[in-house]
Amino acid sequence: MSEFTPEQLALQEEIQKRRHETIDHSGKTDTYIRAWMMIKNGAEQGVSRFTMKSHKKSLDVYMAELDLFRYQEANEAEQEVYRAEWTDFAKTLIRLCYEDRTYGSTLFGLIPMKKENVGAKIARDIQLALYDYPAQFQLESYFEPLKQIVERELEIQRPNYEKQE
Repeated sequence: MSEFTPEQLALQEEIQKRRHETIDHSGKTDTYIRAWMMIKNGAEQGVSRFTMKSHKKSLDVYMAELDLFRYQEANEAEQEVYRAEWTDFAKTLIRLCYEDRTYGSTLFGLIPMKKENVGAKIARDIQLALYDYPAQFQLESYFEPLKQIVERELEIQRPNYEKQE
């Protein structure tokens, strides 16, 4: 990644402020992680014709929190900044998934999964949350750049975690 211009640095600061801004201004919340979890949760619940409208409304909110709409409207230089922030998000997400005992276990957290199984679970969750679920609303094109980044980071990070067993 090349160094950012002053305009890109200003955009990066704006994105990070939005991403980490909380009601109490503690900065301890990552809205990208929150949006990811809510999208994944909605996808796991499933969509019926009775819940389609509410799921779509929620998905729109989380897409905005992930800056997917802003990315589509941005020029190439601005998109580079969004991709850098999404790369940071992807690294954080993958680290949290591999390190969380509950995520990497079965039977209510009692039996730990092998690291390669955790990697496969992350890959399934990426497919579900960033392609399958949005596709039900014809929104998968908005998620494609983010999906590519998260999948790429999983492929980069996966060997580092799986060799730790």
